[in-house]
Amino acid sequence: MTVLEVLQWASLKLKSNFTAPAPETDTPLLDAELLLATAMKVQKTWLFAHFNDPVRACELELFEQLLNRRLGGEPVAYLTQKKDFFGRSFFINPFVLIPRPATETLVEEAIHETSTVGEHPLLIDIGTGSGVIAITLAAETGLPIFASDKDPHALAIAKKNAQIHNVQDFIEFQTGHLLDPLEKCILSLKERLKIVFTDLIICANLPYLSTNEWKKTHLSVQQFEPKHALEAGQDGLELYWELLHSLKLYRDHFPKQIRCLFEIGPSQNKQIIQIGKHLFPLASFCIKKDLEGHERIFILKEI
Repeated sequence: MTVLEVLQWASLKLKSNFTAPAPETDTPLLDAELLLATAMKVQKTWLFAHFNDPVRACELELFEQLLNRRLGGEPVAYLTQKKDFFGRSFFINPFVLIPRPATETLVEEAIHETSTVGEHPLLIDIGTGSGVIAITLAAETGLPIFASDKDPHALAIAKKNAQIHNVQDFIEFQTGHLLDPLEKCILSLKERLKIVFTDLIICANLPYLSTNEWKKTHLSVQQFEPKHALEAGQDGLELYWELLHSLKLYRDHFPKQIRCLFEIGPSQNKQIIQIGKHLFPLASFCIKKDLEGHERIFILKEI
């Protein structure tokens, strides 16, 4: 079979043969292209210039294996071990959440905040996962970054992605829960960089689905993506409450000027602002919308 014949056959199969109860794909041809490119170890764009080339038997065998897994609902990002974010390709596997486009808004807002701070800001990425936030911020700003995750498997993936994008020297990775490793890290960075940080910019895309919301997600999400990276209790704000409470508790250990940028669910904006006002009554608060118009990014400023 040629490249074109394989793509046509696979896209038709993806349109009609998904194994119930797996959700059907909205992009059958794109899925087929990405999977075939993975099986043939080429870039997707290469396929378009080689439609008449034959697909070797070993490549076709691997492609059929990937296709059958896709038909069972497994996300393309886990099959190809790649996901694009902010114009860069990241290594992904089932230990980490698949990056979503909405998180790019969080990164854009954080980059904007770096233009409004003092001479020596420190950027923090809590719950870094695959590292897309920390790595993108390092690549776009050249500023020092601290990134943490409680899962050592996730942190290993983040470190791998930092090396892929050549920003490993900008990022201090630590295993730990929320702010637990932060104070020690700030002292370490101060000694290594010989600077006193003027501002702290804390970014976090922590789990924010309520238990009921998680139960309503696509079955492919429930079956293949890590639940601990998505669900956070009855209202979905358990971890953000804990993070803000810890920040309040250790406030005197950090720079005077602090900005927090959290990705949240659209229905959580009022509740998280109430939490913020309770703990930081002198701070200012706002909510930013993502590219789809959903209220997605909570911003707290105490400056």
